[in-house]
Parts: sequence; structure tokens; C-alpha cells
Amino acid sequence: MREYIKSYRVFVSDKWVKVLLYLVYPLATVGICRFLVLFSDLYGIFHQIVAASVMIFAELVLDVFAFGGILQKGTGKLDYLKLSHRGMEIVHKSLWADKIRRLITTAFILSGAYLICHEGMSMGQLVSGIFATAMVLELSLLVSRHFDAASTVLALSYVIYLVGPVFILLAILTTGHLMFLYMVAYVGVFIWSNAHIMKRARRVYYDNESEKES
Repeated sequence: MREYIKSYRVFVSDKWVKVLLYLVYPLATVGICRFLVLFSDLYGIFHQIVAASVMIFAELVLDVFAFGGILQKGTGKLDYLKLSHRGMEIVHKSLWADKIRRLITTAFILSGAYLICHEGMSMGQLVSGIFATAMVLELSLLVSRHFDAASTVLALSYVIYLVGPVFILLAILTTGHLMFLYMVAYVGVFIWSNAHIMKRARRVYYDNESEKES
């Protein structure tokens, strides 16, 4: 596990990004839900959707400074890794570490929102919301990592910010027997997205190398 964390730090190296990613944004998101509880009497499901919406926006924007453009042809994002014979291994381990970190962050934020206000909401709905949110994030990053321009990712994040919560709300409302389905669907997306990203990243990695040699 230590190797995965070390590989992840290769991409998430700036201290201010670490502070935002690990501390500020998760606590701020839960804090927003707490603020809503103090000044409104809305049900727990609403707080879950607010938390999920903030997560989608924050994860996409912060990812620009870590893996942004990693799947874009002609990118120089992976060039410095060619100094090591373990270049693609580092990419592979860092992507897995990022997925685990994001799932833990999702569980922490949505569980925090649930503890603050769970009125009208069951534990099963919380679990469905966690896996639905994680799935939306995985698919969103699969698209956003084809771009390294912050403005493009920002525009994309606004679109997903509006569409993603609708799916998450449906997942929360249709929980029960479907909760297991969302869990299985997330695992499928988790594995498939990693395979797709690695295939694309490997192509970008070696295509850029061959272009420079020619």
C-alpha cells in the first residue's frame, strides 16, 4: 500500500492541492450541510444531494492539478515519468490510489451529511447515494482527463454538476433491493474505467515517445 501512496504523491505533489483535497474541501462540504441544518428544515436527502453536487464540482476541478490531460494526445503530463523504468507502473498505482481515496472521501462526506441530518432518510439510501455518487465521479473523470485546460474542465464540471445529482437522487429514492445493484454497477465502472484509462494513458505515453524519436 505504501508504494501506491508514494506513486499517488508523484501526481499530487503540491502542498496546497493536498490541503484542499484531503482537508479543506471534505470538511467544507460537511460544513455546508451543517449550515443548511441551522438555517433550514429540509430533509436529509436534500443534504445528500447538496454534498454530492459540491463533491462533483470540487473533484473535477482539483483533478486538473493532478491527472488533468493525462489522456490527451500530445500531452506532456507523462514525459517526466520516462526518466524512470517504472513510469507506467507509477501511473497504474497512482490511479488505483486515487480511486480508493475518492471512495473514502465520498463515504466520509456523505456519511457526515447523514449524521448531521438524516431525517426522512434510511441507511440503505445513504449507501445507495455513496455508490451512485462514486459512480458519477468515476465516469466524469473518465471524460475530464482528456482535457488539460482548466476552463474546459470547469465548463464540463458545471454540466455534470447539473446532471449528476439527478441520477444520484434517483438512486437514493429507488433504494431497497436496488442498493445491491448500485454497488455491483459501481464495481463494474471502477474496474472498467481503470482499464480504459490505463489503455489510453499507455497509448499516449508511447505515442509521444515515438513522435519525439521521429
